[in-house]
Amino acid sequence: MKPLLVGIGVIALALLAAAYLVWHGIYGVQHKAEFELSNRSQEVLASVQVVICGQTIEVRALQQGQATTRNFKSGCEGHYTVRVQFQSGRQLNKDVGYVTGGLDIRDVIVVTSSNVELSKPEAK
Repeated sequence: MKPLLVGIGVIALALLAAAYLVWHGIYGVQHKAEFELSNRSQEVLASVQVVICGQTIEVRALQQGQATTRNFKSGCEGHYTVRVQFQSGRQLNKDVGYVTGGLDIRDVIVVTSSNVELSKPEAK
């Protein structure tokens, strides 16, 4: 009876160790997470706030036709909340896209005069 209990204990420990390695292999590794913010509107973006994974990233004075890239810490699941203030004072707020923890993230957030949308990055 005692050897059976020891065998069960060894198997249980092996399963726990395997689960630990899988968990930390997927969620413990710091994955690359970034987005490009592209201004395709007809005016300067006075300020843009992007909220993702509990982080607020702010960009100021993004000129027409310009883009900027920002990094963030991944490890959560959720959408981007984008708040845009145009130079004219007009505002645009939208939730776009979806990120998944455990993966590298490279998204492009495009602001036009009337919308915020997510597009795929161009191939390099």
